[in-house]
Amino acid sequence: MSDRDTILTRLRQFAEQQAAAVEAADHDSLARAADIVELYEDKSWVGEMDPPKQRAVRGRPVDPESFSRFTKWLAERVPIQGRTAYQLKAAHERANYLRGAQVNPSGEFSLRPLGWFEKNDYTDKIPEVWELACALALGGTPDQPTVRKAITQWKNDHLPKSDRKTRQKTAGRRARIAKWREDALNLLHEDPAEFARALKAVEQAVEAELDSVLGPAA
Repeated sequence: MSDRDTILTRLRQFAEQQAAAVEAADHDSLARAADIVELYEDKSWVGEMDPPKQRAVRGRPVDPESFSRFTKWLAERVPIQGRTAYQLKAAHERANYLRGAQVNPSGEFSLRPLGWFEKNDYTDKIPEVWELACALALGGTPDQPTVRKAITQWKNDHLPKSDRKTRQKTAGRRARIAKWREDALNLLHEDPAEFARALKAVEQAVEAELDSVLGPAA
């Protein structure tokens, strides 16, 4: 066997190792997603946290029962990152759209692509797309690549190209805004003073950018 073939063999083995790791990580993820939601909705954790250091930020009250604060409480007790907790909560909500489906999802990972329908106000189409994914899986349980393929096929069948491009851009903006908001809220709860400094820096940068485009205010 040539060196090239040996390297390719090692890379195939590594790819199989990664796939096995993903499968192991996704095992029972929907059951754990239900656990996350049950803990969060119980609200008993609220009394175990210190009250928010600030009651309001720029006139908006800080919710002591927010999911962001819950993820901080959870991380102090279980080595689960906030991002993972958010993904599990989202998977639980998506799985609720599929109640009554003939084939149940295998885990959070396969449901992740369906977030596009939530961001674009097509949640009522999730069962239809899942049924299409099941058909593409030939009666088996759809994995994430199959779900992505079903989504692409559904978009091609139901959305004009111009609408698809517009929605893709809008979804991208919404995703960036959601990520920015999540990071901002995490910083607010972790270090309110640093959050205030960062917010002021952003405001100054925005004002400078507006001045460069529109000119200084009179």
